[in-house]
Amino acid sequence: MRAVPLAFESLGTRGMSTWVETEDSSILIDPGVNLAPERFGLPPHPIELERKEEHWQRIEKFASKSDVLVATHYHFDHINPEGLHIFEGKVALVKHPSENINYNQERRAKEIVPTLESIAALLFYADGREFDFGRTHVSFSPAVHHGTHPRVFTIQVCIRDGVSTLVHTSDVMGAELDQHIDFVLCHNPDLLIIDGPSFSLRKPTTEGLIKIIAHTDVRTVIVEHHLLRDERWKDQIADVYDTARIKNVKVVSAAEFLGKNNDLLEARRRKLYTDHPVGRREESRDCR
Repeated sequence: MRAVPLAFESLGTRGMSTWVETEDSSILIDPGVNLAPERFGLPPHPIELERKEEHWQRIEKFASKSDVLVATHYHFDHINPEGLHIFEGKVALVKHPSENINYNQERRAKEIVPTLESIAALLFYADGREFDFGRTHVSFSPAVHHGTHPRVFTIQVCIRDGVSTLVHTSDVMGAELDQHIDFVLCHNPDLLIIDGPSFSLRKPTTEGLIKIIAHTDVRTVIVEHHLLRDERWKDQIADVYDTARIKNVKVVSAAEFLGKNNDLLEARRRKLYTDHPVGRREESRDCR
């Protein structure tokens, strides 16, 4: 099994888009990319806008060679409503559009799902279901909370190919709830791609991440997304690194997994405007 991160915070945009290739199938998880509409009182810098376009082109490229496309929920950093053409002729496995869903996501789903129904080869609501593509087995959690938010939900993904196991948690924001943790423990992945906690919103706990590392056979943990919207992210999960060292587990960002330097453009937006001043016309460009 091979995993290729496509759009993540450490690569300069908001997202968790990941391409997974097995011996007999290829699966693109969460084909979306977005930017914070405002950070530090500033709109996206032109460098961020260019990076977003680069990442979308990369998603389109990998979608074209995928058999299956997965959308874990309807936030625009996980599915692009203006890029639904990439689902044409594919198997679409998506979050249920009307069950365990908040008003905003349900409204978005009502616009997205009819298009998918008309262009996808097959469309399934994936919550709590399992699918086989040759020898590749794909299973989904029931709808789980988006972090600890009581009304916002997502679904987690596990891919097995008989040799390796990958779990992609989507937006669990640090896996603070048993429903987040239990899915990972049950599937015992070799590679875990997990959304880390957001310290900018409140003071979360890292106990879930630590429990997962301590009680699974995971060898590599890609911790990303909400956590990497802050340049201090490594300090904030220092206890996770301590546990990982004891277990000889590699904890990395998506960029580090790819052998690249971290490029946290959103977290550095203020500095981008200082180092690369822009004119009023550029600064006012819309982020969609």
